[in-house]
Formats: sequence, C-alpha cells, structure tokens
Amino acid sequence: MMYQVVGESKCETEAGVLVIKPLKKFNKLLGKDGNLEKHQNNKYHKTAVERAKQFLKDFRKPELEIQNQLSKSRLKQIQENRKRLMPIIDTIITMGKQDIAFRGHRDDGFVDVPSVSSQQQSIANEGNFRAILKMKIRAGDNILGEHLKSASSRATYISKTTQNSIIDCCGEEILSICNKKPCL
Repeated sequence: MMYQVVGESKCETEAGVLVIKPLKKFNKLLGKDGNLEKHQNNKYHKTAVERAKQFLKDFRKPELEIQNQLSKSRLKQIQENRKRLMPIIDTIITMGKQDIAFRGHRDDGFVDVPSVSSQQQSIANEGNFRAILKMKIRAGDNILGEHLKSASSRATYISKTTQNSIIDCCGEEILSICNKKPCL
C-alpha cells in the first residue's frame, strides 16, 4: 500500500479534498460516504484535532505546558508579566468603553510616577491614558507603580504602538465573541 505524508502523519488513504485539493463539488459533501465524513474519520484529521485541542489547553493554562512545569521560574515570570499588563489593559478597555481619547500633546517617553500621597501635576498634557495610569498609582496600584518605576523604558508597555496592539487584540476578542453568538 502506498503511504502519503500529511503533516507529520502517514496516511493510508489518499489525502485529497480538503487537504491537497480544494473542495469544488458540493454534491458529495454530506452523508455517510460524503467528503466531510471521510475527512473527519481520517487519522491525520483526528491527530490534527487532538493537537489543536492540546495547543488551546496549553495556551489558556500555561502552567500545564511541559516547559513551564519544568521551569517554575519561567511560569513565575509569566504570571508577573500578566500582573504588570493587567492594569494597562484594563485602562485601555475602560477608555475604549467610555469613548475617551488616549493621547495628549506630550505622551512619549518616561512616565513620572507619582507617590500615593503626591498630587503633583505635570505642566504638559500627557494625555488621558497616562493621566489615568497615574491616578491608578495614586489610588494604590502598587504593581503598576513599581512596574513603571523599575521597567526599562523599552518595556513599560505604554507606548502608542503597544496601545494600538492591545486595542487590536481587544477588537479581535470582541469580534470572536460576537461571531459565536447567534444572529438576531
């Protein structure tokens, strides 16, 4: 019997429609001997589905990923990074929901982190995003304050580029949620 390689698996059946050839004829799509049924029962399809499920499981719970189990320090770093990002992401989501503009005239570079008791005001308008971050720090968000004080200027995650990336990610998440809901 001739074997054909699909992905990393050898197939005893011919990998045709939905793998190598595009689906052009829909008359044999459904049913017991339909293209979808045949494809779904192939070993390479079942393997691909299992790998996809494992990928999503690892993605959603990084503590279950083998390399993270082997390296507790790596897992700890991932969790710390998420704690640092959460107030920034939360601020971006809140500003988006409230339709608040993000940027001001001088919103690049180092953020002057105020102390909790400080009411110091910057002369330049740094923009709403930075103002809200500073307010969170004054309100007691120690993780955010420590992050902005200690992080390298290239790793604060508050640049315009990072803001836009997070906004794009939020947009993709909103679309995926909307696409899962039934149409009205």
